[in-house]
Amino acid sequence: MKQLKFFILAAVLLISLPGTAQKNTSDDVQQSSKRLKVGDTIPLIFLNQMYNYHKKEARLSDFKGKGLILDFWNHGCGGCIAGMPKMEGLRNEFKNDLEVLMVTWQSIENFSHLFKNSVIVKSSKLPMEFSNHKLNELFPHRGEPYQVWIDKFGIVRGMTTDEFATSENVKNLIAGNPLNIVNKEPLELSNEEAYYPRLLINNGELSKYVLSFSKIFNQSQLENDIDTIRTQNSLIDLEAPYYSMLMRSLYHLGLKTFSDIVNPLTGEIIGKRIGLDLLSLYRLAYNIDYDIKVIIDDQHTPYYQPNNNASAMEIERYYRNAHFLYELSYPGMASIYDLKSRNILKEDLEKVFKMEGELELRELKCIVLYRTEDYSNLSTKGGPELYENTKSNRGLIISNFPFKAALSKYLTSLNDQKEGPVFIDETGIDGSKKVDMIFHCVKNDYQLLNFELKKYGLKVSEEKRLLPVFVLREKK
Repeated sequence: MKQLKFFILAAVLLISLPGTAQKNTSDDVQQSSKRLKVGDTIPLIFLNQMYNYHKKEARLSDFKGKGLILDFWNHGCGGCIAGMPKMEGLRNEFKNDLEVLMVTWQSIENFSHLFKNSVIVKSSKLPMEFSNHKLNELFPHRGEPYQVWIDKFGIVRGMTTDEFATSENVKNLIAGNPLNIVNKEPLELSNEEAYYPRLLINNGELSKYVLSFSKIFNQSQLENDIDTIRTQNSLIDLEAPYYSMLMRSLYHLGLKTFSDIVNPLTGEIIGKRIGLDLLSLYRLAYNIDYDIKVIIDDQHTPYYQPNNNASAMEIERYYRNAHFLYELSYPGMASIYDLKSRNILKEDLEKVFKMEGELELRELKCIVLYRTEDYSNLSTKGGPELYENTKSNRGLIISNFPFKAALSKYLTSLNDQKEGPVFIDETGIDGSKKVDMIFHCVKNDYQLLNFELKKYGLKVSEEKRLLPVFVLREKK
């Protein structure tokens, strides 16, 4: 009997000893499920689907002693892929003191087309962790790329986006100094609130973001006179079934944009939400095409897109100052793009920003795209659509992408930069034609751009043209 008790005791002790129990990756071992904040210490977290690492499984604590950046991404995030060469450069620069770990809740099978077709992804040496829901629970976010900065002691020092991934900040992380970043710790939003921000606003949490709120009444009144059927600057009313609301962008909270507004009590779709920069909102309100340049008669406006040499702080300032959410709901509403919707949006914009717009003819700097010779090379080998920056981040890779969409996406953004030229396509090529193209240059280096375009029978020319311009000026 004594011998039996001895064996039982020995077995219990053996099971209790570190390293002898079976591997357990359940939540009771991975400790806390609550979201972490800046200043918190990382709990025990297992990494079971490692790639580009010297072993298939690891623990987050294995990286203690180095600074660590968790870079959250997904297979459909072009910005995440475009940022990978920069992160790899930082990892190489501080190889003894920094690790960068690409993290996703998605399985590696979701990325198979990228490992096959994306030059950046298939050549990357960054370690990656797939199918990890735990890290998403600890660091909830609704927009990627999203990065968590952890110091060598395992303490969270920052949660932000990739524009703050700089050598200066890495040095600060390694030295234990404060990071020069804007922390973006998202509010804990329920699914209901993420689709219906009036719930939060009525509770006072987001009321500071609201610029304008107006009730809208019945269909017959709406058809007669918009001005008489809306209460201007009314209190935000959760019970109002129809309304318009303009608010500062909540992109850092991850609220859904370009989506339906759903009444959480009934599940009914009651309107539309859009998230755009101010110039694009004015384009929508006045039905102005993106080929037409927008000019603001104010030299100090913060609403132009930053130029290609803008710093991370300038880009952050632009997103905070120039991006907005707009919600609209009225009886019989079919689209945010119809005339009725655009007229209501126009009224709200003019009320808040005191600017109105009109078309004028002005002489402008232009970049004109021409067809020069045989353009038989302008074709595609097929496969999935791909549009991403080159590994050096100074060019573009286009695969099986519509010609007009590819070139306009690459060059038309110059239209909303303060000094940016207008892009004009005079090739006569069918815009829906699918093409493969590679540019190893930035879009405003026209000499190098022409060198790249030559192989496709194309060229660009800097010219001045008398063109229609949409001018925004102070409302009279």
